Amino acid sequence: MFWLPLVPIFLLVAAVVYYLRQRQSTIIPESEAYCEECDPDECPPAQRQREHQLQRQQSIGQGKLGQAITPQLARQKSSVDDGLLGWARYCAAPTKVFGSDGFTDAGVQRINLPHGAGELECVAAWLEDEEQSGMGALRPLHRLGTPERLSAWKERFGSLDLGDYDAVRESPSESLAHLASLGWSVLIIEPNRFFPCHQHPNVELIYCARGALYENRVLSSALINAPLPASGARVLVDSGFPRLFRVHQRRGGETFENPRFSVHQSYTLDEGCVLLVLWAGKHANLVDADNLLWDPARCQNPFCPMACPDKTFEALARNSAGKRATAEV
Repeated sequence: MFWLPLVPIFLLVAAVVYYLRQRQSTIIPESEAYCEECDPDECPPAQRQREHQLQRQQSIGQGKLGQAITPQLARQKSSVDDGLLGWARYCAAPTKVFGSDGFTDAGVQRINLPHGAGELECVAAWLEDEEQSGMGALRPLHRLGTPERLSAWKERFGSLDLGDYDAVRESPSESLAHLASLGWSVLIIEPNRFFPCHQHPNVELIYCARGALYENRVLSSALINAPLPASGARVLVDSGFPRLFRVHQRRGGETFENPRFSVHQSYTLDEGCVLLVLWAGKHANLVDADNLLWDPARCQNPFCPMACPDKTFEALARNSAGKRATAEV
C-alpha cells in the first residue's frame, strides 16, 4: 500500500497532460488582425449602423466619407466629440507615413511604426508630433505622453503575464524576448465598422487616442471553441453561465489590454477611433452564427450608453434583431 500517497500526484500529472493536449487541439489559425469586417447579414447591428451612417451622409450631400466636403457638411454640428467632418477630410487624404496604403475594405488604416517595443516614450512623443505623424484632420488626439497616462499604460502592461514594463525592457530574460516579438501599430478605424468575434493568441496593449472602441467581451474562461465538422471553423459556444459577455466602451485617453486567449467582438460607432497598439499583429476569428454576443439577456451591462441613434446597447441589439426578424418574415 506504499503507493497510495502517490495517487494524487499521478492524478495531477494526468490532468496537466489532458489540459495541454486539449489546448493544443484547440489552436486556431491566426490571420491578420482587422483584415475583414462583419457580414451585415450575419451581424444585424452592423447593417443598422451602416444604413444610419449612409442616411446621415446623404442628408448632407455626401455619398461616402472620402468624397468632397460640401458646405452643408462644414456647417453640421455633431452630437459627439468626434464628428463626421474630421473623418470626411481625413478619408479624402489619409496619411502615407511609413508607407501606409490607406484604408482597407474593412475601413481600417494600419500604420506599422519602426520603433521598438521598449520605446514607449518615443512612440508617445511621435504620436503628439503632428508634423511627423500626420493625421492632422483627425486631431486633436488625446496625449499619451503625460506622466499620468504613461503610468496608467505601464500599470496595464503589468496586469498581463509579462512583468513590470521598465524592468522587462532592461533585463535579458524570457519576458524581454517576448516583448521584442511585439510591435507598434496605429489603427485608424472609420465610424460604424464591425469586426468578427475573435480570440487573441497573444497579448495586446491598446491606447485610444481618439473616439471610442466598443467591444463585447466574453466573461467566462469556460468558453468552448468547438470546430464545425464541415468547414473546420471555430464556433463561439455559450458556456451556460448566467452572463456570457460584458460591453466595454474604450474612450479617448484610456489604455486597456487583451490578455492571451481572451475573446471579444470589436466595433466602432459614430465616433470612429484612432488606436495605438502594442501587439503581434494577429488574431484568430471565431464564428458567432447565433449572435450570442448580441443577446441583451446574456449581457452583464445591457444599458451601456452608446454614440448611436439607439443610445444604449440593449436598444441597438433589440432594434437590429427586430429588423432582421421582420425581413425574414
